[in-house]
Amino acid sequence: MDRDDRAVVTDRARKGELVELGEERDSVHCGTSHSESSLVDETLALSLAGEQTLIRNKVAEMTTLLADAESKTSRRLGQTSQKFLEASRNVRSLRNDLQDITRQMTRIRDRFSQLEALEKNDGLPDKAC
Repeated sequence: MDRDDRAVVTDRARKGELVELGEERDSVHCGTSHSESSLVDETLALSLAGEQTLIRNKVAEMTTLLADAESKTSRRLGQTSQKFLEASRNVRSLRNDLQDITRQMTRIRDRFSQLEALEKNDGLPDKAC
């Protein structure tokens, strides 16, 4: 691996790109140059650091998405809860209206019965005469 290759690999690793060294790493470790071996190790460390950064960024992104989803869910739950309370009030109001109607019908039926009774009482003496 010449200097230009090392510079490219190091630069890519610093940017967080996955750097595959393969044979170059093996040949450098087997070779006589300790500085090149250290450079490869440094490049691998930088590559791993870049991967860790990518993973952290992805975790942060997923955390943000999860928080957004929780917020939307909470908001929708709140809206649903409000709609349920409104529907519950409407049902209560309808029940009260139905009870009022039932009472009025009972009063009408009672009055009708009273009128029938009066007609029978008034009609009997008229028919008897």
